[in-house]
Amino acid sequence: MSTHKRTKKKALLREKRPRKERDRRAGLPTGWVKNLRFNRIETPHDHIYNNVLATGELGTAETPGMVKCRLLHGNGYSLIVPDQLFVGDECKHWIQPLGFLPNVVAKESNARLECALAIDISFANSVRVVFSVNQLVRGFEGGAQLYKCNILGPPSLASFATGSAEWIDGLPYLRLFHHTTAKAKRQILDAGHFRSGSYSIQGTTKTLTNVSYAYFTPLDTIRYDSDLKKIAMAQGGKLHLLRDGFERPKLLPPNFLAIYKEDILELPVYPCNPSKREATLAVSIDASILAPQHIYRHEGRIGFYEMPHCFIHRVGTEPGRTVAFDAQGRIHRQSGLKAFDYVVVGDCTTLEGLAAPYDEENTRHVMKVQRLADRHSMLSFWFEHANEPLFANLEVAMQEFAKK
Repeated sequence: MSTHKRTKKKALLREKRPRKERDRRAGLPTGWVKNLRFNRIETPHDHIYNNVLATGELGTAETPGMVKCRLLHGNGYSLIVPDQLFVGDECKHWIQPLGFLPNVVAKESNARLECALAIDISFANSVRVVFSVNQLVRGFEGGAQLYKCNILGPPSLASFATGSAEWIDGLPYLRLFHHTTAKAKRQILDAGHFRSGSYSIQGTTKTLTNVSYAYFTPLDTIRYDSDLKKIAMAQGGKLHLLRDGFERPKLLPPNFLAIYKEDILELPVYPCNPSKREATLAVSIDASILAPQHIYRHEGRIGFYEMPHCFIHRVGTEPGRTVAFDAQGRIHRQSGLKAFDYVVVGDCTTLEGLAAPYDEENTRHVMKVQRLADRHSMLSFWFEHANEPLFANLEVAMQEFAKK
C-alpha cells in the first residue's frame, strides 16, 4: 500500500564498499541493496520502494546544477514546480523530484529576484535549490524554464541521479525506457516509431478523444509487481492508496476494504504481468516535449506536494499519431505532438483526490501553466502580477474523454 508522509529519519548514503560490508553498515540483510537511483531496497526476490518523502533536514554539500521548472496557478495561489534537477558542472545526470515544499520568492530589487525550492529526493533526503532572475538559461515551448542554480544537499549528489542526460542544441535529453514484449520491441525497431494510445494514466476503461500518449519510464527493468505499481499497473489490476490522516494498523483483516472504506482507496489500474514487459528499449527524449506531471497536495503542519507518477513520463500526440526516434534512439520535437497547459492536483485528504491524478477526468482541482515570452523570467512575472486573478485569466484546453 502507498503511504504519504514526511519523517525525520536520516537516509544512509550508498558507499563504494564491497556489497557485504555495505549491506552490514546499512543495516540490511546480506544480499539486500539500497538503490538510491530508484528509491528502493532490492532484495533477491522483490523491489521494496520507499514511501517516506523527506527528512526536512539538509546536507551541507554544495553542488552546481540546473533546474527545469514551471510556474503554475491555482485558484488563489501560485507555485513554482520543479520538473527535473540536473546535477554537476556538465549536468550529465538528472534527478526526478519526488515531492517539494511551496517555493520561497524574495525581492531585493528588480535585478535581485531569487527563488528557493525545497525538493525531496530518494530515501528521505532533501535538497535546497536556489536560483535568481539573472540565472535564466532559456525557456521551452511547453512553458517550462531552465535556470542555473546552486544545490545544497547530501554529498555525492550524482549518486542520487535518476538517470543520465545529454544536451543537444541547448536542450536536455533524458535517458528513459519503454518496456514491452519481445515481439512488440521488434515491431517498434522495424517501424522507427512508438504508437501512442488513448488511455489515461489509470489505463482501464476510459479513453481520450483529443490526445494520445506514448509512455516511458526511468526504471530500466520491470521485474516484479512492485515495479508495475510504480508505473500505474499491477498484476491484480488494483492499487491501494491511503488517505492522509489515516493511521494504518499493523495487521489488516481480510475485509479491510469494507472496514476502512472511508480511508483506503482501491483503484483499478491496467492489469499486467512482469513477464509481458521483458523487452526494453532505451531512448533519449527531449525533456521539453514531456507532458507536465500531475501532483498530490498534502495537508498538515506544513503543507507539501508529491509527484505520484515520478516514474511515469509520457509524450502527447494528436489522436493516433506516432512518436518517431532517430538512428541514435533520440526522440526530438516533431510534427503531430500535443500538450496541455494544466496539471491535476489531487487532494490527499479525500479518496476522490487520491484517484484524481490517475483518473484525470473527474477532478475539481487543476493548476494552469503560465507560458512566458522568451527571456521573461517567471520570477519577474511573479512580482509584476502579484494579487491578480491569474488562474481565472488563463483559458486552457482540457483533455476530453469518450462518453460512456
